[in-house]
Amino acid sequence: LFLSLHHSDGGHRIRPVFMTILVACDCVATAHHRSHDLHISSRSGNVDSPFQSQKKESLSFLPCKAQVSRFLHPTEIRIPDNKSFKGRSELVLGKRDFDEEHIGQQEACVSDLANDASLDRSSYASLIRSCGDYEALEEGKKIHEHILYYSKFATDTFLGNLLVQMYSKCGSFKDSLDVFRKIRHRNVYSWSLMLGACVTHGKMLFALSLFQSMHVEGIRPDKVVYVTILDACVSKDYLNKGELLHAEIIESGFESDVYVGTSLVTMYGQCRSLDGSIRMFQKMHAQNVVTWNAVAATYVQNGEYSKALEFFWLMQLINVTPSCISFLTILEA
Repeated sequence: LFLSLHHSDGGHRIRPVFMTILVACDCVATAHHRSHDLHISSRSGNVDSPFQSQKKESLSFLPCKAQVSRFLHPTEIRIPDNKSFKGRSELVLGKRDFDEEHIGQQEACVSDLANDASLDRSSYASLIRSCGDYEALEEGKKIHEHILYYSKFATDTFLGNLLVQMYSKCGSFKDSLDVFRKIRHRNVYSWSLMLGACVTHGKMLFALSLFQSMHVEGIRPDKVVYVTILDACVSKDYLNKGELLHAEIIESGFESDVYVGTSLVTMYGQCRSLDGSIRMFQKMHAQNVVTWNAVAATYVQNGEYSKALEFFWLMQLINVTPSCISFLTILEA
C-alpha cells in the first residue's frame, strides 16, 4: 500500500505515513530492504519536517532498529567508549549492532572487562541479564569465566542464579544445570529458575524429579515454584503427578492464591481432566481473565466447543474483559 501511494501521489509524504510504515518493518522479513527504500524516500525532501524529530521515537520498539538506524541517520551510529564500563559492556553485548571492523575492538573489551577490579556484583548482574535477554551465549560464557577467575563472586548465589537463567534463555540447558549443581548455597529462587529451565527445554520428568530433590534438601517451595512445576504436567500421563502436587499445594495453603489456582486449572486441562479443571475453577474465590481463558481452553482441548462458546459469553456477562488469548481460544472453538 505504501509503494502504491508512492507512485500515485506525486511523491508527497506526510509524517503519519512514515511512522506507520516503520512499524510495519517490524513484521516483514524484508524489513532491512524496505527500511532502506523508506530512508531514500524520507531524505528526498518530501517529508514533513516534524517527522525528522520523531523518527527515533518510532524506532525505539523495532527489533530491526539497528539496521533501520543505519539508513535513517547513518552519521549517528556510535561506537561506545571503551574506557567506561557502560561502553565496554555495550561492545561485549552489541556484536549484532556493529560492522565486522568493530568485532576486534569488541573482543578486546571482553578481555579488558576481565581485568577490571572496579566491576561489582550489580555490574556483573547487569551483564548476565543482558546476555540472557539478547541470547548472547558466547558472550555470556565469557562473562561467566570472568566471574570465576577474575572476581571475588565465584561462589555468589545471586549471580549463580542469574547464570542459570541466562544459560536457559540462551538455549544451553546443560550449562544451566551445570551452574545450578555448583551453587553452594541454593535458595528457593535457585530451584525455581532450574525448574523453569527444565520446563522450557521439555525436561518434564527431570523437573518432577528435581522437585522431589528440593524436598530432600529441605527447601520449602513457594507459590512461584508450584506455578512452575505445575507446567511440567503436560498430558494425561501426568495426571496422577498433578493430583499429588495439588494435594501438596492444599497442605501448603497456596491453593487460594489466584496464580496457583489458575495454574491448577491449566494443569487439569493439559492432563485432559475437564472435571478437575471445572472443579478447581469453581473452588476459586477470585479469578482473572487468565483463569477464564484456561477453562475455555480446557473445553476446546476436550472437544466441548459449544460449552467453550457458552463460557466465553458468560465471561463477558460478569464483566470479565476478554484478552487476545480469549479470542484466539474461542476462534479455535
